[in-house]
Amino acid sequence: MNKILLYIICLLVSVFVNGQAKPSGVLMQSIDAFDEKTNKYVPYLPGSTGHRLFYYRDSLVIFQVPHFTFSSTDTSSLAGTEKLLYVVFIDLRSLSFYEYPEFSAQSRFTKKYKQADSMPIKYSWNFYSFAETQKFDSVHWVADTIINNIKYRRLQALYSQDYQNSPTTVQKQRHIMQLLTSCAQKGSIFHMSRSLEKRYNAGCPFEIAIDRIVSPKGVFKIELQYMRPLTKHENEIFDIWEKNARLYPVKNK
Repeated sequence: MNKILLYIICLLVSVFVNGQAKPSGVLMQSIDAFDEKTNKYVPYLPGSTGHRLFYYRDSLVIFQVPHFTFSSTDTSSLAGTEKLLYVVFIDLRSLSFYEYPEFSAQSRFTKKYKQADSMPIKYSWNFYSFAETQKFDSVHWVADTIINNIKYRRLQALYSQDYQNSPTTVQKQRHIMQLLTSCAQKGSIFHMSRSLEKRYNAGCPFEIAIDRIVSPKGVFKIELQYMRPLTKHENEIFDIWEKNARLYPVKNK
């Protein structure tokens, strides 16, 4: 399931609504595959929606870590179930992680640790991005595109990746990845690739990633959409978990 790891680990798009990054809120990360039969994108991961919610406030982030069980090895139709493993609370200022059994103000953390800002992070988050470490064959800007009446600049990157399609065989996959930005958001804590933003003068965080696999054929899209403000109950959870982080800081090793 190499492709699954690629799209879960790939860091997220920036937060924006009406041209401004919101200091807090709830976002939905969509990981979709293009279905040629219906000619539209459908959720790639199993579960109730195939999408994930991220709660954030200032430099604090909370999200649920699921365990996916797949009922088929057919990567074009990944049916299965989703079960909660735990909930992660991250303080981006100190790079501290706290694991909770449930998203509740009464929940108590079971583990705390630090992880660096330059490494792959287990169970799918953080400052790390696939695009930060992937070696590309070529990277260049291509013609702008318009999606839902919004104009996006597109940075295109070509790369190859080994994919183990059976226990004994490894296949070389060729990818054409496009990172899109409309520059509609400023000050977001979410990025797909800080290094590509800087190296190619994007000026703003990338908001959408579209990865076309040439062989075997497939198209995947990652996007993050602002859903709503935090509720009173969700803000209370942030208050308590932030207090826990102050009372029980993670010590540097």
